[in-house]
Amino acid sequence: MGRTNLKVNNRLFLSILGSISTIAIIGFLFLSYIKLDEPLFFEQYYEQQVTVLSDGDLDSHGGEFELKYLTNAFEDKTVIHVEFPEEPDLAVQASEYPIGISANSTPGKTQGPYSVRTVYVQPLELFGAEQFDQTTLTQAKLFFSDNSSMTVDIGEVNFYTVSPDQLDTEQLNYFSSTSTSEGDTSHFYEVKSEVTLTGVHSEHLDKFADWINFKINDQPLKTMIGKTFQSGETFSVSSEMVENRSRNILDRFTEIKIRPELTLTDAEGQQHTSRTFEIEDREAFTFFNLLEYVKARGAL
Repeated sequence: MGRTNLKVNNRLFLSILGSISTIAIIGFLFLSYIKLDEPLFFEQYYEQQVTVLSDGDLDSHGGEFELKYLTNAFEDKTVIHVEFPEEPDLAVQASEYPIGISANSTPGKTQGPYSVRTVYVQPLELFGAEQFDQTTLTQAKLFFSDNSSMTVDIGEVNFYTVSPDQLDTEQLNYFSSTSTSEGDTSHFYEVKSEVTLTGVHSEHLDKFADWINFKINDQPLKTMIGKTFQSGETFSVSSEMVENRSRNILDRFTEIKIRPELTLTDAEGQQHTSRTFEIEDREAFTFFNLLEYVKARGAL
């Protein structure tokens, strides 16, 4: 009887051990299959403000922007330098650690076998502002800590410069804003003196018109062109995001940060421009939607 029980226990143990081994092998093969051969950079469309100080120098604070990419979890190498092939003289500093924060751990946010990394890029003020004015970037060359490098498409970053004098003479006073977790925003302004809304310009608003409902006073933009606002009158600029699930995975992982420019004509016929506050859209990262994204990029 004892020997029979021993044989049964041995068979059960071997069966369990075999099952565990099979699961481990399948898990190893799956992780090997979904492992990335190289980092994948997300597309980003930014309208990036750079402020020029009164002495003509560049105020780099507030001019920082981010480049995001996907790599394997626990990848040790990090981006330590960035160059832009289209603008080789454009001087920036770059790090996967926020500017001023020391490197004391592996950066990034881990989602299963993947890690979402952020490269913080800051213009260098000592090289002047004129390099950034009306500059468009669509590619970046990344240099890593292991001495490797790669050139990638990044979407489109459009720079524009403003001076403190421009900000002081704007026809609008911003006074409050609201936002939702879905990315919808409303910003409220007071008019300093009588102006007519005669135009709205954005490098990217038309491109993403199917994603963003941009309104003024809760009305479609086309119905507000030509509208006159009196001194002291308030109005709102709002954006509503189309539900992410209705878009394909590549579109959902396209990050948007845009600032449409309002053209306002005063009572004397003089034109003034004023940028709205930032409109943002980004996807929340999970292992499953990242895996879907990797498949869509053809990286598996």
